[in-house]
Amino acid sequence: MNETNLQAKIRLHAAENQVLLFRNNSGAVMVDGQMVRYGLANDSPKINAVLKSADLVGLKRHVVTQSDVGQTLGIFTSVEVKHPGWRMMHTPHETAQAAWGDLVRSWGGHAGFAWDMASARAIWGDT
Repeated sequence: MNETNLQAKIRLHAAENQVLLFRNNSGAVMVDGQMVRYGLANDSPKINAVLKSADLVGLKRHVVTQSDVGQTLGIFTSVEVKHPGWRMMHTPHETAQAAWGDLVRSWGGHAGFAWDMASARAIWGDT
């Protein structure tokens, strides 16, 4: 299974478990002589060098407790999909991706790297 197939499988499983994930393409392109950047947290080359948003982003449905008046909230969820068997090598690219995950988690979201279904489910707490 390659990364593209794993990503599709993760998105389908997530949807079955109250997690809505979207593809987050990121990059830059010249349009009419002006550079247009796209993707979350891709505001500038300087920011992109140290912070790279994940391949999949979205929300996990979560019903809050009685003390929170029973509202339903969405929890931002970010999944950086890697090829099966991947291991962190701490390249500058991976370090920037990890910084994105740290940022998401510091604000109460779910984020992490997924190289198989078990690692994906662990990100949003589906064991």
